[in-house]
Formats: sequence, C-alpha cells, structure tokens
Amino acid sequence: MRAVSSLPALIAFIGLALWVQPVRGDDSAQATAVSGLTVVSDPAAMPFGLHLAQMYQEEQEIEAETTKSTTRTSFDQDWIIDPPITLQAADPLPTGMLELQNVFGYSTSSDKSDDDTGYQLNAEWGIAPNHSIQLSTSFDIGDGQVDGNGDLTLYWHWRLWKEEDWYPAFAMRNYVRIPTGVGSSGVDYQWHGLLTKSIIPDKFRCHLNGQLKSINGNNIENVRHFQWAVVAGVDYRLTDDLTLVADYLHESSQQRGDRNQNYLEAAIDWNIAPQHEVTLTSRFGLNHDGAGENWEVLLSYSFWLTDMPACGK
Repeated sequence: MRAVSSLPALIAFIGLALWVQPVRGDDSAQATAVSGLTVVSDPAAMPFGLHLAQMYQEEQEIEAETTKSTTRTSFDQDWIIDPPITLQAADPLPTGMLELQNVFGYSTSSDKSDDDTGYQLNAEWGIAPNHSIQLSTSFDIGDGQVDGNGDLTLYWHWRLWKEEDWYPAFAMRNYVRIPTGVGSSGVDYQWHGLLTKSIIPDKFRCHLNGQLKSINGNNIENVRHFQWAVVAGVDYRLTDDLTLVADYLHESSQQRGDRNQNYLEAAIDWNIAPQHEVTLTSRFGLNHDGAGENWEVLLSYSFWLTDMPACGK
C-alpha cells in the first residue's frame, strides 16, 4: 500500500529529473501553476516527466468519478426507498438504471391459519427523467394453489416536480395487477400519491403517501372492492451506504366486516458493495384481531445496472 501511495511522488521526481531545459515557445505554450502542479497548455512543449504526472492526475480524477457513479445517490441526487417497506419516496429510479430485486418474506397472524412464506421478484427501469416502470410477480411458498399466486403487477412512477425551497417533491404511481396467476380473476388498479420533504438535505426526510385501490377480482373471499391507505414516515441516511427507514401505516381492511388495520414498520437499507444492496424490513401489527399480520419480516437483495438504454439521457 505504501508503494502505491508514493507513486505520484516518484512520477514527480522523474519529471524533475527529465527537465533538462526550460520550456520554450510563445505565450500560449507557457507553463502555469494550477493546484500546485505545473501545467503546460501546449503538450508538445511539455517535458515528458511532467506530462506523465499530469496524465496520472487525470486518470485519478476519472477513477474517482467512475467510483462515484456506482451509487444510486449520485444520480442527480435522487434518493429512492426500496421495497419491501410500504413507505415510498417521490424520487424515481435514476434514468438509465435497471434494478433487480429479490424479496423473501415470513408472516404470522392471529387467525389460526398457517404462517405464510413468500417470494417476490421486481424489475425496475429508469426509463426517462422523472419516470420509471416496474414489473413484479409474487408467489406464496407452500400454498401453490392459492388464487392469484404468480400474478404480474406493472407500475409507472411519475415525479411531477422536484423538491424546491419550501414545497415538497410530488409523484404518483399507477399500479395494474394482471391476472396471470393460478385461478386469478379481474384486473386491479391502484393510485399512490407521494410527498417527500427534506428536513436535513441529503440526510433526513419526511414522507406522506396516500393510496386508493380498486379491487375487481375475486382472489380474496368477501373482498372489499374499494380500499385505501395512508402512510407517514421518515428516512435517515447514517452514511452513504446505510439508511434507516420507519413509518406508520393505516389502511382499510381487505375483507368486508373487518376493521381498519394499523402497522408500524422499520427497515435498514445497506449498500454492501458497489451496485449491491440488502434491505431488512420488519412490520408489527397493532390490532391483533386476526384480520392482518401480527408480525412480518422481509429480506431483500438487490443489484442494479447503470448506463442502460433510456429516453432523454
């Protein structure tokens, strides 16, 4: 490591050793001092050693920019909140990014039924500035014949305006469930409105989400065809690679006759390596009436690709 860190000094020493005569040329080729280094505007008039040192400095700057571009927060300062936590940010996936996410979940409730285990696969693409789309499918593990197992869901995220001065960013998401799964029926639609406001820029934010759902299938017995939800929460970035998220969720029940449900959620989002992320989410039911989960834990692993085709890059 010490040998590597002394490389710039070695290059500078070689440059001085190779300086055998003054720089010649007109005023346009004279050397100027920039950031402590001698830079010659005419490369042909530059001694070989100093030219080598300048090339090394430029390579270091390019490498630093390349490293920076592997984190999603460097894309125009967009800062998203990944599933499986319910809370959503107004920021879209950065343009030209493709994210693949695997979500594994386990939940238990008081309805005397078996505990549930599930898997969900999400593929999201930043298709254009302020726009992203996602295709996802989910499976109940151990209950393969349950209605709707394997349905596809498509959503479109559209940020209408960014956060500026005193007013928050606003976006909306449109979800369509396509009945491609086992015994599935109907097409469901959801609309989500998302508000995001920074309290400490690039560090601490507050969010408010509203959800409206039109349920047109019969995958759930005695289903409530119109449903709604409100989510309020915060996220706090401890470091560039570690973020904490927490929210409160109040929603109508899925089945007629049950009361509204209340949940607290908490998540840890960790960039374990460039372009790789792990998220751990825990949801706590506050009703304990059997209509919803008492407790649910979800673990997701995501990786993403940059410089994918997109509009308006």
